Amino acid sequence: MSFDKIAVQNLQNRLQKNSYPGRGIVMGKNQSGSHLVQIYWIMGRSENSRNRLFTLEHDIIKTEPKEASKMTNPELIIYQAVRHLENYYIVSNGVQTDTIYAALQEGNSFGAGFKKYVYEPDSPNYTPRIAGLINLQTGEPIFQMAIVKKSVMNSAPIYSFFEYSRIENGYGYCLHTYEKDETPLPSFAGEPYLVPIADKLEEIAHQYWQILATENKIALVAKSVDVNSLKVAYAIINK
Repeated sequence: MSFDKIAVQNLQNRLQKNSYPGRGIVMGKNQSGSHLVQIYWIMGRSENSRNRLFTLEHDIIKTEPKEASKMTNPELIIYQAVRHLENYYIVSNGVQTDTIYAALQEGNSFGAGFKKYVYEPDSPNYTPRIAGLINLQTGEPIFQMAIVKKSVMNSAPIYSFFEYSRIENGYGYCLHTYEKDETPLPSFAGEPYLVPIADKLEEIAHQYWQILATENKIALVAKSVDVNSLKVAYAIINK
């Protein structure tokens, strides 16, 4: 089977048919190879989780409440999700965005910043923390992804890191918090999987927004980085 068919099948079977993959990250290249791409989405089932949207301020994508008066316990759901520092482009599903940023700013690694946290303390789900980084320090992009989840045996965190030195045009890798919609929610299993990426930024955003479960999706952002000029652009969709 060609990797193109694998990518399309993954998109259909692991994402489109999954009513609750939770928060998710995709990183790769657009079809023409002219832009590097990061996609991040949030989903929710509770009224508190659904009371959110994405906003863009000073090149930072953050989650904010739609109605501040209705927000309760914002600790795990209000955070800076997408930001960049010089040639580092960061995305994550929580406050680890900022610790990764701080680590890179101090000359440390993506992993050093990510390992400042364990999984989220939301028993019984113990939601994994996930993150991604596009590193352009050496010129050629290096794509890094990470997940930390709770051991099934005890409270120990399990960290997994993935690095891709080459991704073909029109493809990316996808990582999300939950494997499927069950109670309690099972953590993502295995390694990030190959998915297709369209060409134009708005097309990319709608490509993924359309396949996420209508009832549970909340917001999505697609971010592109021009490989020549390094100009950054965003497409945001709020439900």
